[in-house]
Amino acid sequence: MRNLVTGNRFRSASIQACLTVVCSLLLAPAMALGQNFVQIADNTPGSGTTTTFTNPENAGDLNVVIVSWDNSTSVTSVTDSNANTYVLAGTSSGTGLAQAIYYARSISVATTTTPTVTVNFVKALADADVRVAEYTGFSSAAVTVDNWIGNAGGNSPATSNNVTTSTSSLIVGAGAAVQQFTSGGIPSGLTTRGINVFGDVTMDSNGAVPAGTYAAGANVSGGWVMQAAGFSINGITTATPTVTAIAPNGGG
Repeated sequence: MRNLVTGNRFRSASIQACLTVVCSLLLAPAMALGQNFVQIADNTPGSGTTTTFTNPENAGDLNVVIVSWDNSTSVTSVTDSNANTYVLAGTSSGTGLAQAIYYARSISVATTTTPTVTVNFVKALADADVRVAEYTGFSSAAVTVDNWIGNAGGNSPATSNNVTTSTSSLIVGAGAAVQQFTSGGIPSGLTTRGINVFGDVTMDSNGAVPAGTYAAGANVSGGWVMQAAGFSINGITTATPTVTAIAPNGGG
């Protein structure tokens, strides 16, 4: 069973290098036009189940929260210090791990521009990997999930399998690993936003892409869960996916 504090997910020099890249991305300004990445922030082992944005957020942007944990429990809610409403895109599990993607559209920053995001569980956890990302250019409060997919396994490379979108969408991909991811963006087309100290990976399409078929993937050591979600800029109204358990597709 996964131990997020001292368990079998080791910290390598390559991960520290990726953290340096992420830090530089946090300082980059948002692109002026289009649906684009602004910033990503992570918590650290021993810090619990909350993460605070590093840089000020912009009202009206899209927040995406990716949380991964030991799958012995489940998420009950995701909240932030600006009282934004977070909606589940999808949950996947396997290999002793679970991962969920949540989002809040047209965010408010009324209380603080650097909010703390808190994830609550049915059974209290000492630790969970909570990644928070901000995207700009989503002016419609109707932005929602166009489609999503999740997968789990034990062999490298990890893949979410294909998600098919029906309109222009921002694709966000994320993976949780028993040990660690070593690279992201497989197949090409998604930009890796970093591999954090938990060994987990986050990637996206860095803007809206045409309707089509997409996948998130990465090289990995050990078991994994990988997801991809398409966020529509046209307000597609689809049912919110329910929690889905995915059996491992490989040994290891």
